[in-house]
Amino acid sequence: MLSNTRASFLLAGSLAGMCVLLQSGDAVADADTIGNIVENVPASACSVVPLSDGSPDTKITLSNGSWVFRSGVTGTSHLWCPVHTNHAEQGDFLGFGKMRLWYKDTDGSVYGANLTASLWERQPTAAAHSQLGGYLNSSTDASTGNNLIETSIDEGAVDALYYVYITMYQTNGVPGLAQFNGIDFEADPNP
Repeated sequence: MLSNTRASFLLAGSLAGMCVLLQSGDAVADADTIGNIVENVPASACSVVPLSDGSPDTKITLSNGSWVFRSGVTGTSHLWCPVHTNHAEQGDFLGFGKMRLWYKDTDGSVYGANLTASLWERQPTAAAHSQLGGYLNSSTDASTGNNLIETSIDEGAVDALYYVYITMYQTNGVPGLAQFNGIDFEADPNP
């Protein structure tokens, strides 16, 4: 248990930090102050898709905030990532212009490790979801370290649910060859 003096000091420091943040401007930055990023989804917010028989997919694990394959495991795993879309100020459209995939693909443009991402929507009265334009594939880039790639996306309606479908593939059982770190969205410059 903290002493009263130490607890008071920690509380005072936290309050002072919040006051500085609030005095320096809006507590929530607008798109112009964060490089036009209007939404980001860390890998830890994504859910692993169960196997076709309904059993859990245990090939990948969350490690340091990123999804990676377990040691000695190969194959394909899938994730669904929710996208928050409370962007009513954009009018009748979603307001996203680009989707970016944050990843690590240690073999670059070779297909021994690979990640893909695609944006999906579900309209309120639709019987099924549908894929919007914007498909990303890590093996289209030769980078072998932490990287991001981007693509333009089709304009979606505000009144829909959005999520990103991630596929991770790895043929070598070394952990971390294919690593999913997250996704983000840039504002449409012409909403």
